[in-house]
Amino acid sequence: MPAIDFWTTVHKCKDPSYANPTQDIAEAAVKLLVLPLSNAEAERVFWAVTLTKTDFRNRMGHELLVAILIKFALRMRGVTSAEFQVPREMVEKVNYDIYQ
Repeated sequence: MPAIDFWTTVHKCKDPSYANPTQDIAEAAVKLLVLPLSNAEAERVFWAVTLTKTDFRNRMGHELLVAILIKFALRMRGVTSAEFQVPREMVEKVNYDIYQ
């Protein structure tokens, strides 16, 4: 039985007085089980920003930060920029009006 199923069952159990003496520990266990196991992807983004933004290049602007985040989002999806399919809605929004 998976751990999440076990603790969900424990959370639903009641004693003869319809109380659940293990409710607090079951809720804590379920909350811990749904936490991500690793923050590696966030650490990779911070590492890339740290490499890019040094004392010599301390004026990293919004555009560079957006580019770094797009790069990591594509990498997480396993897609290169050449393979990325631009959604039709995005193409339709790129017109003369965006420059006004």
